[in-house]
Amino acid sequence: MPQKNTNKMVVITGANGLLGQKTVEAFAPHFHVIATGVEPEPVLDIESVEYRTLDLTDFDAMKDFFDEYPPDILVNCAAYTNVDGAEQEKETAWQVNAMAVKKMAHQLRRKNTKFVQISTDYIFNGEDGPYSETDRPDPINYYGTSKLAAENEIKASGIDHLIIRTNVLYGAANQIKNNFVLWVIKSLENHQPIRVVDDQINNATLANGLAECIMMGCVMNARGVYNYAGTDLINRYEFAQKIAEYFGYNVDLIEPCKTADLNQAAPRPLKSGLQTDKVVRDLHIRLYDTRAGLKQVEKDLQQCEI
Repeated sequence: MPQKNTNKMVVITGANGLLGQKTVEAFAPHFHVIATGVEPEPVLDIESVEYRTLDLTDFDAMKDFFDEYPPDILVNCAAYTNVDGAEQEKETAWQVNAMAVKKMAHQLRRKNTKFVQISTDYIFNGEDGPYSETDRPDPINYYGTSKLAAENEIKASGIDHLIIRTNVLYGAANQIKNNFVLWVIKSLENHQPIRVVDDQINNATLANGLAECIMMGCVMNARGVYNYAGTDLINRYEFAQKIAEYFGYNVDLIEPCKTADLNQAAPRPLKSGLQTDKVVRDLHIRLYDTRAGLKQVEKDLQQCEI
């Protein structure tokens, strides 16, 4: 890890979300961090971290912000992530996921900023996963389409960039939206039966580990596209069973079903997941298996306010 370098400014967008909080925690001991979010106040209280309210869809405000705070590194953790909602709110999803990224990339290129973008396995169709960094994207829902557009805008802008793709992000942090692991824990804790698909295959990603990967990618000045995910390529039903077993809940409350049974607005990639050979080789980064990831969630649940 680097020594404290307060001369380097790191701006983190979406800082109040799960990944945003973990990324702020990873960078704060080493850099001058400015955290941003649409909320008026931060949910993390770190004395050395400045917080500024920033709506990335207000492009005039964005321009003024980056003129005042030209970062050495921008980590974009902000995104519209409601996969089904994106099918109904296409304009909102496009403004946040694609257009805001385009505006930031073109403005920050002139300031010699390194742009770190978080992307997703949903840019693929899910017919032949797990996917490598060089596999051809083919999104099957609007969320994936908007995230692929963001990747293309960054590449076209010419800015120095690092794109990290992930899948099924989970973890515990202050005041965050539900993620798969928290949903399973809360449901089973309340003895509520749940239906979980057994035909979606992924290698779920601990947010803490992804934040570590982002940090090391910046320290080592990595460029281009990298995948970061967990080590266990399993279906969601199997993942839910492992969660129940780890936390001591009743596995019988979990019923398997098919994706088609849920009648969701957005189609899902089924045979998905990400290959992680490149990130291990180049960044010597730690990957988490399911048990190690759940152990970290257990620890974080004791320390945060969900």
